[in-house]
Amino acid sequence: RTGAGIKNKILEAWSVGTPAVMTPIATNGLDQAPPELLLAAEGVELSKLVCDLLLDVKRRATLGDLARATAKTDFSWRSSGIALDQVLRDVSPDLATA
Repeated sequence: RTGAGIKNKILEAWSVGTPAVMTPIATNGLDQAPPELLLAAEGVELSKLVCDLLLDVKRRATLGDLARATAKTDFSWRSSGIALDQVLRDVSPDLATA
């Protein structure tokens, strides 16, 4: 119920094609994720999200495919390295020629 930053368990679920239902705090650090993957609520609404997803096979499969693609493209070590490289080049143009 507390914490900050990306929750690795969410990324682990996404990386194997499993959509995740989470509390709003668990969405911290997932800003670049498609909004439809951020299935977040608390209390009774959280339970409803879980039940709805379990009962809707087609939606679960569609979100699972999107989750896997998102984990691979937006949250991989490669994409993080590319983003870090760009930040370093932005703050130190000399690195662009290195």
